[in-house]
Amino acid sequence: MTMGTASTMTAATEALGLSLPGANAIPAVDANHAKMASLAGRQIVELVWRDVKPRDLLTAAAFDNAIVTTLALGGSTNAVIHLIAMARRAGIPLTLDRFNELGMRTPVLANIRPGGFYLTEDFYYAGGLPALLQELSGDLNLHCRTVSGKTQGENIAGSKIYNTDVIRPLKNPLISSMSLAIPRGNLAPQGAVAAPKSN
Repeated sequence: MTMGTASTMTAATEALGLSLPGANAIPAVDANHAKMASLAGRQIVELVWRDVKPRDLLTAAAFDNAIVTTLALGGSTNAVIHLIAMARRAGIPLTLDRFNELGMRTPVLANIRPGGFYLTEDFYYAGGLPALLQELSGDLNLHCRTVSGKTQGENIAGSKIYNTDVIRPLKNPLISSMSLAIPRGNLAPQGAVAAPKSN
C-alpha cells in the first residue's frame, strides 16, 4: 500500500508500455483486478498473433518515460537498479546519469507514503497512474507504442485527477525536483543512489 519497490516497478512497467493502462495500483479487493486480468489475457493473445515482442516497445524514449514516472511518484531507489538492468537487456545504454538529468526537471506529484501521506489505494481512486501521466504529459514521450496497441498519449488522453492532494498538479508539487539523486565522490566513485527527504 506504499510506494515501495513493487508499486514503483508496476508503475514503471505501465509507463514503459508493457502493461495495460490503469493496471497499476488497483487495490487488492477491487473487482477491477479480475477485469484487468481478463483484458490482459486477451491482449497477450492479440500481441502473439501480431508478433509484438517486449523488445519492440522498449525504446530509449520508453525508458525515459519510466524514469520520469518513477521520479514523479517518489518511487523506490531500487527502481534505478531494475530499470538499468532491463534497459541493458533490451540493448538500451541507460546510465545513472540519465536519472540525474531527468530528475533535475521532474517534480514529485504523488503524495504517497513513505515520502508522502496517502496510500496507493488513495492514489488509484484519485485517478491513478493515467492521471499522473496526463499531468506530466509535457515531459513524456507520448508517441511510444504500448501493449494496448495505442501510443502512451492515446492511453492517457482524457485522464483526470480526482483528488489534487493525492496527485498534485504541476503548480503545487510535493517536491519540485530530484526525488532521487545520483551522487559521486570518493566514497562512491561509480555513483550511488540517494533519496532526499520530502518537504
